[in-house]
Amino acid sequence: MPGADWTRFRVRVMYSHDVYEIACAKLLEATVTSDLNTEDEDNRPEYMKRKNRGCKRIISSSEEEEEEEEQGRTAAPRAPTKKRSYTTLAPAPCIPSLGAIAKEILIQLDSIREQQLLILVQLQKISSSQAVPDVTPDPTHFGLPLSTIEELQHLEETLKNPEEKKNLTVLLGMVGGMTLKDTVGRVLKRAMNTSLARLINWSGANRKPAFKGLILKCVVLDAVRRNALTKDSTEKEIELLITRWLQLASDRDGGRSQRANRQTT
Repeated sequence: MPGADWTRFRVRVMYSHDVYEIACAKLLEATVTSDLNTEDEDNRPEYMKRKNRGCKRIISSSEEEEEEEEQGRTAAPRAPTKKRSYTTLAPAPCIPSLGAIAKEILIQLDSIREQQLLILVQLQKISSSQAVPDVTPDPTHFGLPLSTIEELQHLEETLKNPEEKKNLTVLLGMVGGMTLKDTVGRVLKRAMNTSLARLINWSGANRKPAFKGLILKCVVLDAVRRNALTKDSTEKEIELLITRWLQLASDRDGGRSQRANRQTT
């Protein structure tokens, strides 16, 4: 309760509640609003409550005339509206499908591959031209490509001459090739035909002549290495390709189809 020594101030009751803590909660809100009471919480006496009597509008005679004119305007028939024109948009750009994009990429890759091959061919020609002697060996001198065992034996006797061996190496080294496999195949094809390749093998199995013991084998190795693109190939790599080429001789030049016909009959 207030004491006798308390100072008096003129105040306005904005909110009242029986619980002190609830009343204190309204303190912050009282700093920004002048009405803290709701319909449920308004505990003030009836004479302190402000009644909302609404706002009465006084309409003058001039405003009544304006309202009548406005109603007359709305009742009048409306003028026909102008037909809207629409602009036809251009068709959407055609976006290529993934298939078309992949096809275009493959075309570009083929073009790049062809350019690389042309460059490799030019480099190969430059390298070969530097190794060619003043007089180009005559292919007919060695009777290439060889067809029989007798021709192979005769060539072996010829290659015992170091100069002849060198000339044949230069001659076979001029066939070139893009890869090691391609180069080995081209050199062997220049040296012998399929009929002779079927009669020999690498190791001499089945009593066939052994290619690994021929002077021609050394010539083929040196000829393959004269190619600028295969000059760093190892002897083992070349020998494996020679072995494989001789093994597949029976399938070349129609050999596979002839063998299939024999099996069916």
